[in-house]
Amino acid sequence: QTGLMRGRLALNISAQQFAQKDFLRFMQDTLAEFELTASLFELELSEAIFGHPTIWLRERMNSLERLGFRLILDNFGEGVSSLTQLRQFPFNGVKLAPSLVRYVEQQEQQRNICATLIRLAGYLELDVTATNIETEMQAYLLHVMGCDCQQGHRFSRAIPAEDIGQLLLKENQLLNNQRQIAN
Repeated sequence: QTGLMRGRLALNISAQQFAQKDFLRFMQDTLAEFELTASLFELELSEAIFGHPTIWLRERMNSLERLGFRLILDNFGEGVSSLTQLRQFPFNGVKLAPSLVRYVEQQEQQRNICATLIRLAGYLELDVTATNIETEMQAYLLHVMGCDCQQGHRFSRAIPAEDIGQLLLKENQLLNNQRQIAN
């Protein structure tokens, strides 16, 4: 409501939450209550959702997509998700598993796996986010591989909810100052 939010907010949705009968209604009601649009949010879904029947799962995901939510497969590359599932369901992106990113500096095999998954996601027209970035070298290597969306302690520690508004305000002021200098 303050007009400070840019980008999207990622919400980690558990398989249990996702399966609740009233989940869609809850999401719609919450958006209405706070006068928000679904396009402001990414729903991060774990591979555990694939335990549900395919038809039910596809319909649930299609309903969320119709509302405007972006759907992200969380911890991609860690579990048993198959390429068929990436094609079969309306995912907008993937988040690389932290275990893949952790050793990208030290292990060539990890770099090769990350690079392959990033290229694969690109071929499938999926956005890729690398999580748990802790060092400048991790950020650089993943950037060179084509992963420009990154998050982790390298960029910011976890921020208490009550401090987010102040952080966004400072960021907006900084951007406005940079625009004034450029003009």
